[in-house]
Amino acid sequence: MTVRASAKVNATAAPQKSQGQQKISAEDAKELYRDMFLGREFEEMCAQMYYRGKMFGFVHLYSGQEAVSTGTFFHLGLGSSD
Repeated sequence: MTVRASAKVNATAAPQKSQGQQKISAEDAKELYRDMFLGREFEEMCAQMYYRGKMFGFVHLYSGQEAVSTGTFFHLGLGSSD
């Protein structure tokens, strides 16, 4: 089986702005940072509890990926409600 590329890819091209891209206010940026920080703290606490035998079952840690969930919730308008 032979696979051929049908289009050339320009690896040096700058990323294009999406039409829906918007600027984030300083207040929103602080809230996003706070959410990412809290997410990391929660993950670290879960890891500590799991390693100490206080939490049972399988634990899949998400540390280092806080921006994924925080950005997704922000984009969908599901931010924190406090």
